[in-house]
Amino acid sequence: MPQNRNKTIVPWTYRHDEYCLKNGLPPAAKLLWKWLLRHSILNAESEIDLNDFNRWIAKSRGKGYCQKTLKGALEKIYQSRVIELCRQYTWRIVKIITRPIEYLKPRKKVQKRDIFSNSGVPNPRNSVTQYQQQQQLLIIRNQTTLSDFGITFNSDEKEVLEHPHNEVLLAIECFKLRGGFGKIPNPQGWVRVCLRKRFWDEMPTYNQLLMKFGNCTYWDELFPNTQ
Repeated sequence: MPQNRNKTIVPWTYRHDEYCLKNGLPPAAKLLWKWLLRHSILNAESEIDLNDFNRWIAKSRGKGYCQKTLKGALEKIYQSRVIELCRQYTWRIVKIITRPIEYLKPRKKVQKRDIFSNSGVPNPRNSVTQYQQQQQLLIIRNQTTLSDFGITFNSDEKEVLEHPHNEVLLAIECFKLRGGFGKIPNPQGWVRVCLRKRFWDEMPTYNQLLMKFGNCTYWDELFPNTQ
């Protein structure tokens, strides 16, 4: 398997163990997941060869797994959403995307509505008013959060202040990672660019955020859509 440059090794945590238990991952599948966290880049396509994994296993186990066990391990982590299969060249050489543990949280269930109930029909005027109120509250909340941190924006700076609140928090954390006030001469301009280009989606930055906040509840505020 080709070596990945600038790769950050993602630590194995209790949440990985918990996910393995909940999804019934056998030992081989669990070890394959651990190996992938060392040898693939999260949220990016990587080519893997199960022979490389087997050689890694043999160092501690004394021998590798049989072909049936290897196939089963790959299939199990695929079924459990740990990986996405992009392309399969042979039974052991595949191109995949390995997902972070935060991606694997169960989606929140959306309450079903009775399609025959009149109560489910929205009033267009009320919907517009409610949206405007929500946007105004969002602007105030984001403006306050940035101001408390030391970066001020006027309320008409909608390009910045109408972003989801978690993205404003992410911009602040990225600002800190890049050196903060000591190294960034124009904080307002930097935050605008960060929000526009979503710096937190860049893998090195994402991995830094994961290492810093991955094991605390603040992570759910930063990435609420993965719940």
